[in-house]
Amino acid sequence: LSFRITRYEGGRRTNLVVSRRSLLEEEQQALAEQTRARLEVGAVLPGTVTSLKDYGAFVDLGGVEGMVHISELAFGHVKHPQEVLSTGQQVEVSVLRIEKTDNPKHPEKIALSIRALAEDPWQDVEQRYAVGARVKGIVTRLQSFGAFIELEPGVDGLVHVSELGGDRRIGHPHEMLSTGDQVEAIVLTVEKDKRRIGLSLDAGRLAEAEETAEADAYRKREEPAKDLGTFGEL
Repeated sequence: LSFRITRYEGGRRTNLVVSRRSLLEEEQQALAEQTRARLEVGAVLPGTVTSLKDYGAFVDLGGVEGMVHISELAFGHVKHPQEVLSTGQQVEVSVLRIEKTDNPKHPEKIALSIRALAEDPWQDVEQRYAVGARVKGIVTRLQSFGAFIELEPGVDGLVHVSELGGDRRIGHPHEMLSTGDQVEAIVLTVEKDKRRIGLSLDAGRLAEAEETAEADAYRKREEPAKDLGTFGEL
């Protein structure tokens, strides 16, 4: 498509034919210059999701495009960006890196993050997962040394292979577990700084924890209420 523009100079009329595409390109260039003026590591910018790939999501920041790697979408496990985003969705992103390129059409590679703007689930993990507490989770990965259990999005615990079968010797976690299994475990250790939680699926530990919880509940029911006495005695 093209447009005819009439311009008057000194009483003379001049007709100009301008293509719609060239006008849009000029607008995009002007918008890109404004965006680049605000572009720096750590900046928080609004954007629009333009496309989703297996490895991440592309976001238009305003004439300039950046990419959110799949690992920077959320704290939890994301198999594909379409699980959390959709094309055309408005998002807010944080700029992680800016790398210059030799491509005049894309003079920079911009790494973005959505996860960086979310609340870190490890912030108060020690209060939510106390040592000795019974917790539920889903098996996400099996390694020769143990099984990883997702307790909540962004928080995984590890059951060492020695904590799987009690007295029974286990050669590999897949002898007892499969990915996707829902399990109940006991919290053994919590290392917030290292982002590690040690768990156990030992039936003996589970039974012991259950007995302790029942004993605590019974003791609380049986504790006599403290009598403050009469008003005269006070």
